[in-house]
Amino acid sequence: MVYIAIIIGLFAFIYLATLSHWAVIAYLVGIAVILWFVWIKKRKAKND
Repeated sequence: MVYIAIIIGLFAFIYLATLSHWAVIAYLVGIAVILWFVWIKKRKAKND
């Protein structure tokens, strides 16, 4: 299931890259924010 998401993500990344550089930047920022939220949640779960 994770691999499917990664493959879809790569296709979306390639598609956005053909549109504009700003779309790529926004896409990468979005991924970074999602990973950050997941990391914070895991950290809070460990502390509790």
